[in-house]
Amino acid sequence: MWRQARLAYPASLLLYFLLATLTTFSPIASAQQILFQREHKPLLAQYDFHYQWLDHQNQQRTLLFSLDEPKTHESIAYFRPLSPQQINRALLKPLAFFAREQGWYQMEIRLNSYRDIIKYQPHLRDAQAAQVRINRMREQEHIERQKVLQENFLTFLTMPPNQFGIAPDHARIAIANTALLTPVASSFLDSLSGASVREYISIITSFVQAIPYNDLTRRLDSGGKGFHTPARLLLENQGDCDSKVTLLAAILKGLMPNMNMAVVYLPNHALLALTINAQAQDITIEHNGMHYVVVDPTGPAPLGVGQLSSSNALHVINGNITIKTI
Repeated sequence: MWRQARLAYPASLLLYFLLATLTTFSPIASAQQILFQREHKPLLAQYDFHYQWLDHQNQQRTLLFSLDEPKTHESIAYFRPLSPQQINRALLKPLAFFAREQGWYQMEIRLNSYRDIIKYQPHLRDAQAAQVRINRMREQEHIERQKVLQENFLTFLTMPPNQFGIAPDHARIAIANTALLTPVASSFLDSLSGASVREYISIITSFVQAIPYNDLTRRLDSGGKGFHTPARLLLENQGDCDSKVTLLAAILKGLMPNMNMAVVYLPNHALLALTINAQAQDITIEHNGMHYVVVDPTGPAPLGVGQLSSSNALHVINGNITIKTI
């Protein structure tokens, strides 16, 4: 469910901005990936992964896991990028079928020259009756459009100020990929035995931040083109903010299935938000009566749990965000 969020942030956060002490939000250091190895083993039908990176405490970490080959490709198949024009073309056949079901055999359905609008021509002399049929076709068009988005893990995304378009449904994709990433979550669980919830989140976030960042494409203009599903991000060892947020959410859902999470959309950026106990300097968001601590897994800045860059923190404070719960 999409809603504008109420914001909750510590009073000390405003003091940070007044004093311009940006070292907490804009560290000079960068998340560092020391080693990435991927080995394909066709006889075992799997990929083996070997990662080494520096966490937020500058401690070297190692992660080893394997993903079954069919599952890695199945994850990519969950999501299909479609431009608005491609979606409109996909709607022509079910809309024509609907018109025939109604007995409206004279109904002409076509795209305009830019293929961004579906036009209806009932070919009736009675203008009022023609408009009734056009209105009914528009209603059915909305229903069929939602079906296409649902089937391809896409969604309408509305963001302030007055931005809207079609984007990957990051929340649904994260949930759909939780089982796929069980080996990743299990590897973290084995290597971080005895760690607190916050330590788990911090170290896994540092792992995602260290994966090379690639600003693949504009979110609302592309219909999801360029977005990397969690498996594809791991296979290619690169991703943008949306892709990294989805990967982190899928891993954490596997480890902490009862934790409430949300994707937070800012202008040209995305974050994850988690219902964990907040510390004094954490940036938090209140949404539907719940308090979330923000996490930015984008990198390369090694931002800790509850920390944001100064520009993104201002967007949160000013309410320039949209939230979708996972």
